[in-house]
Amino acid sequence: MPGRGSDGPYESEARDRVAGRLARLEAEAAERVAPTPVLHVIQDPGARTRQYLARLLPALAQGDVTRAGAVATTAEPLLERQAARAGLIVKRLPERSETWAARRGVIGACRRTGQAAGARLVHAHGVHSAELAAAVAAGLRVPLVASTYRRLANGVGVSARVRRRVRRAVVPLQAFSAGAQRSFESPVTVIPWGLDRRDLDGDHVPQRVVVELGLDPTTLHFGMAGDLTGPECGGDTFVDAAAIALKAIPVCDYVVVGTGAYSQALQRRAHSLGILGRFRFVEYSRALPRALTAMNLITFPGQPTEFPWEVAEAATSRVPIIAADCPAHREILGDGPGITWVPLGDADALARVFLGALSACGQGEGDRGWMLISTPEGAERVVQSRPSLTGVDISEGEFEAYDMTPDEFSKRRQAVLSRYTLDEAVRQLQTLYCEVGGDTR
Repeated sequence: MPGRGSDGPYESEARDRVAGRLARLEAEAAERVAPTPVLHVIQDPGARTRQYLARLLPALAQGDVTRAGAVATTAEPLLERQAARAGLIVKRLPERSETWAARRGVIGACRRTGQAAGARLVHAHGVHSAELAAAVAAGLRVPLVASTYRRLANGVGVSARVRRRVRRAVVPLQAFSAGAQRSFESPVTVIPWGLDRRDLDGDHVPQRVVVELGLDPTTLHFGMAGDLTGPECGGDTFVDAAAIALKAIPVCDYVVVGTGAYSQALQRRAHSLGILGRFRFVEYSRALPRALTAMNLITFPGQPTEFPWEVAEAATSRVPIIAADCPAHREILGDGPGITWVPLGDADALARVFLGALSACGQGEGDRGWMLISTPEGAERVVQSRPSLTGVDISEGEFEAYDMTPDEFSKRRQAVLSRYTLDEAVRQLQTLYCEVGGDTR
């Protein structure tokens, strides 16, 4: 008979089963905690930010630094799906909650899932997320990284308490760094937003895209693109310039590509000028680079408050660009070919460029050769003579050979892609994570 302190075969077997179960749970917890160094906090993202983060988060999760990290976000189904597919833990934040309530919920969720022990730093995406992320980082006692996708002037929108807690501020464009340096009491790292090569490569036939967008294939299309949330987009200048040009040459359609409440104001302005019938409004989508290839000329007449992603996308195409002369545009476009600069807010100067381009359509046909495009046959001839990427293989493998051709647009494209690809943004962010939160590889 076994003694008082000994176990029988059944008790020993049961104890072994319990010990084995605990060991498995501990191993699973350790596996979950160890590779979760970054907690991403996202509140109230805009359309552009949603699209960017939906690609950035999975790309970051594939690296050694942020594998199996966590995302705290308000109700954003696209982001949640992308994060879940990448193996990221998703914690939904209450809508429009007070900072202390959201902080308590996020910290509690992190602790319950083991994130408190594994998180090396908190990354706030956007100004709206900075306050909450600073509170979370303080509760978890880890550093905070803040990405500001808006130009910050004199600390507007960021409290002094948040600025003191930020270990490193990340801004997406060199021209924006001065504002960020004034706003944060911390070093500033410039990491551009990333362009996805999948959107930019391929055979975007302009004539086919024109039909897909519901545009008139028998005329020319002068477009503008940008964030239409406010008058900073420069839409008023674009509409006024179109009105001036249409009085002289009434045979061109003007296209506004973008999404935002200010689109309605631009439609009312065009209606008041009697030119609404010559305007087309195309909402932003992931197919924006395709929409840009359908334009005969693309315009950026405003001064952006966020990283002007559309400018970089347009710079990778073979479409001539007219841009307002401001630091954000100069940083991306530089002094490369195919760029015409106009003073910010100068509708007359923009109209002169429009009229010059329209008049040049009929070179060799007399001073009023632009009348060629008033007929379907003439318009088709002009449209098809426009430079395009049709029939040119610019895939990753052939890009070097393509760039060797004497094509000024390909040089502009290479200059942009060498700085603003998604892969480059991911690489720089991972380096920043290692620097701020310690080597997590």
